Amino acid sequence: GASTSTPGRDGSAYAVEARMNTREWLGTADEWVVAAWYRHSDEGFSIARRDNGVDVDEYGAEVVGQVGDRLTLTGRASVVERETQRDDTRLSLQADYRLSDRSILSGELRHTDSNTTNIQGGAGNLVNRTDVGDGTLAALRYTRVRNDRWQAYAGGQVSFSQGGGYDNNDMATVGVIAKVSDRMDFIAEYSDGHRGDGASMSLDYAINDRHRVYGTYTHSTDRTDTLANDQIAIGQRSRLSNQLTVFNEHQFSNYREFQAGISHVFGLDFALEGGWNLGATVQTGELETGFGLVDRSAFSGSVGYQGDRFLFSTRLEYRDDDGTNIDSDQVVSSSRLDYR
Repeated sequence: GASTSTPGRDGSAYAVEARMNTREWLGTADEWVVAAWYRHSDEGFSIARRDNGVDVDEYGAEVVGQVGDRLTLTGRASVVERETQRDDTRLSLQADYRLSDRSILSGELRHTDSNTTNIQGGAGNLVNRTDVGDGTLAALRYTRVRNDRWQAYAGGQVSFSQGGGYDNNDMATVGVIAKVSDRMDFIAEYSDGHRGDGASMSLDYAINDRHRVYGTYTHSTDRTDTLANDQIAIGQRSRLSNQLTVFNEHQFSNYREFQAGISHVFGLDFALEGGWNLGATVQTGELETGFGLVDRSAFSGSVGYQGDRFLFSTRLEYRDDDGTNIDSDQVVSSSRLDYR
C-alpha cells in the first residue's frame, strides 16, 4: 500500500496479488502458475508516474502453463476502471513454442475494448456509457539464440478486427540482446507502426567486481499527437563493502517538444545482519514546461526485511516543488508485504 499527502489533497493506494504454483501445491506433472490481482488508488493519490485525479481500480487474472517440453501457454484478462472517465478491458492468449534449443516461435491473440463513462446530474445521477472502440490483434515473434552471448528477435502485429474509434495498431519490431564481452552487456530494440515509432538502447559495463556504469536511451512517439518523447539516463553503482552500496544517476528528458527536464539522484543501500536492509536517496531536478520552470527536491528513506518465505519493505519520501505557478510539499509513504 501507499499514501500521499499534499496540502489540500490526500490519497492512498493499495494492491493485493496472489500466485499459486500447481506443481508445488497440487503435485501436478506439468507446472501451471495461476495469479490474480487487485489494485486501487484514490483520486488524491499522486506520485511521479501517476496522477490520475480520479479513483482507479485495476483487477485481473493470469494463467501460465507448461504443456510438454516445448510449449508454454499464457492466458490473461485485465480491467482498468477510471471513475467517471474510461474503462479498458483486455483479453489475451499467448503461445510460446520451442522449435529447437536455440529458437522460439511465439504467437498472441489480444482483444481490447474501451468505453467512456459520463455521469449526468439530476435524480439518480444517470450513468451514460459510450463505446470508444474495440480491436483484435494478432502478433507473431521469432527469437534466435545464437550462443550464450547473444540473441536476436523479430516480430510483428496486425489489427485484423476493429470497431468504433479504435486506431489501427499494426507494428513491426526487431531487437538484439548481446553480451559484448565478459564485462559489457548491450540491448537494443526498434519498433515502427501505424501509431508511431519507438527505440530503446542500454549499455552496462562492469569496470571491476565492485563498480558498474550504465547508460540507457529511450525514444517513443505519443500515440495521440505523434510528438516525440526522448529520455537518457547515465549512472553508476559501486559496492564499497559487503554491506554498503552507493549509486547515482543523471536523467535527461524531452517530452512533447515543449517540456524538458534534468534530474540527479544519489542513494545508498546498507545491508544489515539477519536479512534487514536500510536505504536512502536524494533527488534534485529542474523541469522546464510551457508554464515555467519547476525545481524539485526529494528525500526518501526505506527499511526492508527478507527471509526465506517473508519479504517486507516500507518507504517514506518528502518532495518539494517550487516554480512560477507551483509551490507544493508532498509526503509519500509506501509499504509492501510478500509471503510465499
